[in-house]
Amino acid sequence: MTTPPRLFYWAEVLWPSIGGIETFSHALLPRLAARGYDVHVLTGDADGSLPDHEDMDGIVLRRLPLRAAMSRGDPGLLMENLRQVRALKQHIAPDIVHLNFSGPMAFYHLRTAQAAPARTVTTLHGPVSGLRGGAGTLLGDIFDRSDWVVAHSQAVLEDARTVAPAVAGRSSLIHYGVEPPRADPAPATAPHDAPHLLCAGRLVPEKGMDLAVAAFAAILRHFPSARMTMAGDGPEREALERQARSLGVAESIDFIGWVQPGDMPALMARATLVIMPSRWQEPFGLVAVEAALQSKPMLAAAVGGLREAVEDGVTGRLVPGDDAVALAEAAIAMLSDPAALAAMGLRGRDRAQRLFGMDTVVDALDRLYRRIAARG
Repeated sequence: MTTPPRLFYWAEVLWPSIGGIETFSHALLPRLAARGYDVHVLTGDADGSLPDHEDMDGIVLRRLPLRAAMSRGDPGLLMENLRQVRALKQHIAPDIVHLNFSGPMAFYHLRTAQAAPARTVTTLHGPVSGLRGGAGTLLGDIFDRSDWVVAHSQAVLEDARTVAPAVAGRSSLIHYGVEPPRADPAPATAPHDAPHLLCAGRLVPEKGMDLAVAAFAAILRHFPSARMTMAGDGPEREALERQARSLGVAESIDFIGWVQPGDMPALMARATLVIMPSRWQEPFGLVAVEAALQSKPMLAAAVGGLREAVEDGVTGRLVPGDDAVALAEAAIAMLSDPAALAAMGLRGRDRAQRLFGMDTVVDALDRLYRRIAARG
């Protein structure tokens, strides 16, 4: 096998922050390094609390205040960032720059493109239809300069091709990958008349956690011993706690804050049903895949990439978005049929292992990198 191309991987936010791209990249990059890739990483640092340089088991990571220079309107810091990015590119001399799209990352990459010309792969982690994508815009220019555009869901891919039809012939779908659990999933420990519901994610309006709280009030009338866990944090936490108190369900909901990715499998193992009630067009839905790998059925809003992560009626249920009544009715129906619920979980695990396993994703990216680098 030929030597893999030298990779310069960019993402605005990475570990130890917790989120979709952070969790995915944290699993992806060591696997690429294990396959012989010389991996260099550039990321931001929101508050300056993390080291500028870090060696992650042979992966060289560099942090710069990329967004901070823009948000502060600091031209001196902006120019210093550009100088350091140019120097990094010249030092690394990458074959492939893999850009996880954001405004700052696109700006710095485009302004330093001549420092060390390399093939560019751009990944979209969300819809771009709300952004200006014509000539002279960051999005338009990065699409023009990208040798390949990757989307993590069919919904995002179709959105990109609508905004920029020219990328249709140089774009493709590569789903997020999720590390499989180290051991076979444990069966749910809660009895069927005392189900344990789990919601995990940022506590922000677009995640729709208030819909889950509202639905839980109805669920409790059918399953008085049910409990719900809210794993995550954010600006809506106080409002959600007030909502739970006003509905009389606060004693049955546990707000536990952020959960480290390594602890999520154990938390999911205790769940009977995992719920994603998102309002916005979720680009994918990693929580849904993590749940499936634990043999847990999903109840989710039929929005964005969740329609791909959950196979309606097979691995879980999809309901209209922004509809607490539909969410409650579906949850009650699912919880009332424990055998069907368990079968959904098993089918979900099989599907997740086939479609969303990390080996599948790393294989796809490896083929893409080599093909793009081979163009010269």
